[in-house]
Amino acid sequence: MKIKQVKGQEKSSPGYRYSKEELLARTRDLSALLTVAETTTRSLNIEKILKDTLDKSLGILGFDAGFIRVLDAEKKGMVLRVARGFRSPQGLTEVTPIDSERRNPSRIVFETKDSYVSLDIRKDPVYKNRTMEREGVVSAAAAPLLSKDRVLGIIVVGSRRYHKFTKGEVRLLMAFGSQLGMALENAQLYNEASEAKAYIENLMENAGDAIISTDM
Repeated sequence: MKIKQVKGQEKSSPGYRYSKEELLARTRDLSALLTVAETTTRSLNIEKILKDTLDKSLGILGFDAGFIRVLDAEKKGMVLRVARGFRSPQGLTEVTPIDSERRNPSRIVFETKDSYVSLDIRKDPVYKNRTMEREGVVSAAAAPLLSKDRVLGIIVVGSRRYHKFTKGEVRLLMAFGSQLGMALENAQLYNEASEAKAYIENLMENAGDAIISTDM
């Protein structure tokens, strides 16, 4: 039976029938999301989560380079945590501010909670730091690390050839960012709980007076 779109029907409508190509694309997207979801839930170590997720994202999307920044409230900006595909990653700015008047990808993504795509960073004034350009990156896309509608960071992927990002690629990058955002929050909560537990245990062990626990 040949599957075809009924004229006038939207993809979201109950009667819409996907073509073979659309079904294959959706299957690939779901498989990619599952791969990243599995990666983000394998560990509670933040560094490992960031590194593994960036590697998987670049591999699935087929881009040459990328990096992840995580929000640091004290520094009022996005701190570089992991980078891939750069000959000199130390050239990337360590912290990009989100409260300055100068527009940058981190600030735009943080404020809009949406992706920012640049087909040619060489002509984009938002990319004032030219490290990516010097590394040969031409096209780049950024997405927020989202958890409960809060931006916890940003993931950026780039291509060394001019690349017109498809809606599917941007949608996947956004989904990867959401997966990573939730994993990042869980890992942070786990670390905070572990630190609190260690503090209480240390307090109990070194207390000079007796500590008694009781109920009502």
